[in-house]
This record gives sequence, C-alpha cells and structure tokens, in this order.
Amino acid sequence: MRTRLDHVGVNVRDLAAQTSWYRDAFGLTSVFEFRLDGAGLTGVVLEHPHGWRLEPARPAWCASSARVSVPPSSAPSP
Repeated sequence: MRTRLDHVGVNVRDLAAQTSWYRDAFGLTSVFEFRLDGAGLTGVVLEHPHGWRLEPARPAWCASSARVSVPPSSAPSP
C-alpha cells in the first residue's frame, strides 16, 4: 500500500512574513486563506508544484511581537 503526505501545519508568529518566506524558499503558491474562529487560527494553504502542501497558521494567542514559549492552555497553573 502506498501512502502520501497531504499537508503539514506549522504555527507561526508572523503569518505574512512566514508565508512570503515559504513561497520564496520552496516555490509554493497560495491555494486559499482561512480563519477558524473556534480554534482561534488564521492561516494559508500553500502548495508545491509536486502537490504537497504547507499550512502556516497564526494562533490567536500568539501576537506577532510576543515571545511565548508555550501556549497559555498548556502553561502550569500558579
């Protein structure tokens, strides 16, 4: 049986900058942009000419200038 990878999701701080970088570095094109309000994600699906996709997404809790090492929901309680 042959399987293939469809896409990989990557959390990023600066969606516009990372989208531009991935496009230039790997020759990707935008397929569509999305917003998932329930999950708090904004992202874009990028596709390579060979068919694999990369999905950079910015979580709502991750401000572009913030330096957060873990998501707030996984941080230990005080």
